[in-house]
Amino acid sequence: MRKRLLSAGVLVAGVAAAGAFGASQMGPTVAVSLKEFKVLAPKSSKAGKITFVVRNKGTIKHEFVVLKTNRAPGKLPLKGSVARLKGLKGMLKPFKPGKTRKLTLTLKRGKYVLLCNLPGHYKAGQFKGFRVR
Repeated sequence: MRKRLLSAGVLVAGVAAAGAFGASQMGPTVAVSLKEFKVLAPKSSKAGKITFVVRNKGTIKHEFVVLKTNRAPGKLPLKGSVARLKGLKGMLKPFKPGKTRKLTLTLKRGKYVLLCNLPGHYKAGQFKGFRVR
């Protein structure tokens, strides 16, 4: 009986250690809210694997785009009513109000812009500067 308890204790300790190891491999989580016509997010995060948890708090569909650029957030080149996606690192396709989506990217140090690029949304101010340090 004692041998079984000892084995179970080793198994539990091994699982806990594996969970702790797995957690240390995860990077920061960045909470983002999208609504008409704003992107609410922290100003920065550490470099590496970053998980953006994006909630549409608006009343219409929004998408989420991450661009690496040295341009000012409100000065991206336009093509009609949308921003050009030079420097695209990742995006979430348009999703409905009240929904939450996740996007995990490995980002290097630098300047980024987080935005919704549905027609007219970027021009209406739905963007945010974001720095990876």
